Amino acid sequence: MTELSEAQIQNKVIREAKKIPYKGRELADYIVHVANGGKRSKRVAAGLKHNGVKRGYPDLVIDIARGGFHGLRIEIKKPDDGTVSPHQVERLQMLTDEGYRAVVTEGYQETMDEILNYLSLWP
Repeated sequence: MTELSEAQIQNKVIREAKKIPYKGRELADYIVHVANGGKRSKRVAAGLKHNGVKRGYPDLVIDIARGGFHGLRIEIKKPDDGTVSPHQVERLQMLTDEGYRAVVTEGYQETMDEILNYLSLWP
């Protein structure tokens, strides 16, 4: 089987989250993808930066408070192939310092396990 790209992993996570009920909604309603990555023209990149896009921000934002955390932030990497940039390390630490659970996961299963384990924490 071909290994999934980071975008494919995210897509699969969101599809699965649509099947999981949470407080009368789909879990996917609480998950946002931060579109920081990808190739863009200098003009588009400058516009995004001007509008508040920050280097290193995690891929997924889950706005559910659990276990003393304000929410969950996930940087997704391909299994055995994802390098965490210095900007990502810095941003994850900043979010952790502010009371978020901010983690790096590798692959689809580890990402889903992290989300489900996070949701099982006491509110």
